[in-house]
Amino acid sequence: MARSDMARQGALRRIALLRAAVLFLAFTCASTPALAVEFPPEIIGSYAPGGKCTGFWRVQVHPEMIEFHDDMGDSLRMTLWDVCYACAGGASYQGIERWVSPIVDDWGKVPVFRFNADEVPGRLVIVYRGESFRGILPRLQDAIEASPLQKCE
Repeated sequence: MARSDMARQGALRRIALLRAAVLFLAFTCASTPALAVEFPPEIIGSYAPGGKCTGFWRVQVHPEMIEFHDDMGDSLRMTLWDVCYACAGGASYQGIERWVSPIVDDWGKVPVFRFNADEVPGRLVIVYRGESFRGILPRLQDAIEASPLQKCE
């Protein structure tokens, strides 16, 4: 085998290894768009202040969407979400906290829904430091202001 062929083969191997490494990192990333997967089963359910879902007001997590219900029985459904399994502690995180945030292009800052927040099963903390949603999405603003919420039994 000629020296130039050997050099070319070595370069092709390095490129193949680099591609494999990039694909490995892309597929093992902790953040997964909720468009492709359902929410983790441990966060599905209803959440309300103190875990009391006797009234209309609550945040309800379905397998593929989150609904915000108000006291009048109206609701807001949001279906585009990003789910992060390791955001609470980095790549080696083994805990139960899951972060979920809406995928919305024109909001700028988005709220982060911390399910099982601080390693407390059923606790939902909503973190948001942007402009109020009161005028455009009052049900979402109600949930932010009522945080922390507890999963209903």
